[in-house]
Amino acid sequence: VDADHFAQHMDEIPILLVVCARLADVHPTDTALDRLSIVGGASIYPAVQNVLLAARNEGLGTALTTLLCGVEPQVKALLGIPDDISTAAMVTMGWPAKPFPEKLSRRRLSQFAFTDRYDKEPIGD
Repeated sequence: VDADHFAQHMDEIPILLVVCARLADVHPTDTALDRLSIVGGASIYPAVQNVLLAARNEGLGTALTTLLCGVEPQVKALLGIPDDISTAAMVTMGWPAKPFPEKLSRRRLSQFAFTDRYDKEPIGD
């Protein structure tokens, strides 16, 4: 529901940053596994996180989305992106509608980190 609202009002967002990657520079290491690759291109996301942090420091709100990746041919045609370049993500950016929270809440470490193995004891907080 929130995602639908987001997609329907994307034209109202002041900055749409399309993050791209050169396909020749992407070296996935998990393509032999019997599943969809999640490693290929993942190195782009630390750079994107730096953009998000820098924007937040300037008081700008951001949202990272991959909605455009599903319609990459149309996006590439619209923006003149060359064939050897792939869309990796889009960052929407603008002044936030509401103030940033004064205090952030985080999940406890024990909710998602484990000692030695996934099926072992959670790491304490």
